[in-house]
Amino acid sequence: MNDRVWLIRCPGNAPTTSELHRMPWAARHRHAQDCRDLVRLLCLEAQVPYLERARVTATRYGSLSVDVDNCAGAIKSYIDGLKGTVIADDDPTHLQVEYRSARSTRKQARVELSIQAWLDNGEAGA
Repeated sequence: MNDRVWLIRCPGNAPTTSELHRMPWAARHRHAQDCRDLVRLLCLEAQVPYLERARVTATRYGSLSVDVDNCAGAIKSYIDGLKGTVIADDDPTHLQVEYRSARSTRKQARVELSIQAWLDNGEAGA
């Protein structure tokens, strides 16, 4: 068993759910599309293989530490970028996500996705 983990670093601030709701719909849509495209590109560059099922630890680094709901909302578009590139779907049978939030400076704001295969026996590995 290979315990390979791929780390995808997406630079830039991930707006919280509250910040996203205050954006005009067109800006929100553009932001979501940009996040999905960035994740797809970074996964291809990192040569992340197509995985039947995956476990992802998604960490939002920003100037504010946010609760799990806001963290999940801020990272949703990044997780959506995995669909079709790394996994078939982001439903619970294909993907298990753990959300984390950490503080950083504005210059170091980013989202990190730590991806590994999710084996049938419930263990992680590839």
